Amino acid sequence: MSTSPHDFREAYQASAIETTLPPGNDNEIEVELASPWARMGAYLINSLLTVVVMLPIIIAMISTILSGDYNAALGLEDSQFLVRLGLSMAASLLLGLILLVWQIVWMVQRGQSIGKRLLGIKVIGLNGENPGFVGTVLLREVVYYLIVLVITFILGAILGVVMAAGGAPDAIEQYNYVFDLLGYLPTIICTVMLFRSQALRRTLQDYLAKTLVVKA
Repeated sequence: MSTSPHDFREAYQASAIETTLPPGNDNEIEVELASPWARMGAYLINSLLTVVVMLPIIIAMISTILSGDYNAALGLEDSQFLVRLGLSMAASLLLGLILLVWQIVWMVQRGQSIGKRLLGIKVIGLNGENPGFVGTVLLREVVYYLIVLVITFILGAILGVVMAAGGAPDAIEQYNYVFDLLGYLPTIICTVMLFRSQALRRTLQDYLAKTLVVKA
């Protein structure tokens, strides 16, 4: 089968990355890797869904500002705004819970978030099977983001000490700027990794969970 940058197909030995299969073990599967654009599109869709969850609160704030009740919008006095805000927060919490459960169920059962489902891609293990809860949710999402969070705070703390020791007058402003950049660094690295076809377009999350993202 011929390959090209636009239609990359990878026939690989499912367990070859971890172990050498014994002779005669016919465990080869053929998959078509998800394109970088499909994976980024799925990420954007999931991010937009998070924004949708926040819509009740956003609408409550906008309606209050448009009504001219700026003190209420700023929370400076008791008003109906507090009631609207409370109801909006409850609605957002309910929507967020529904979205979270929906995402987890699909990721566990199908290896797909809502964004991946809409764009026709899914997560599989290196053995070609559905990674299940451990692979798609626990390792790829929870553990990965906890690691990113811990590393970011450690680097941020070290950076803060160094900058404070330097005595720069705008050290706090510089620190906030660099700290924000540290938070985006894993996303930038993963985006670059999406274009490495020879590495099966595996990101940091894929290496951690031993997964691939392929066309469904």
